[in-house]
Amino acid sequence: MGNALEEVTAASSQGVAIDVVPVRYSYRSEVFFDRMISPAIARPEERVRPRLVLESTGPAKGRILFRHNGHSSIWIRTRQSSGRR
Repeated sequence: MGNALEEVTAASSQGVAIDVVPVRYSYRSEVFFDRMISPAIARPEERVRPRLVLESTGPAKGRILFRHNGHSSIWIRTRQSSGRR
């Protein structure tokens, strides 16, 4: 996660207008996709094992779909407890 105040300060110093709108919502188990870690280069047909970093506000389960050139390639079922994994 970044620092919103730093980003707003940097953007406004360059003349970018910033509008702030409060958003209220309530989800019991929200999951955030933080990042995917994988090799920068892979040979054709080489299998790679990407690492997904997820963060959740509570226990959750779901599926992750990888797509390549518009085609589904892999489904992953996942369970997430609270926190980052």
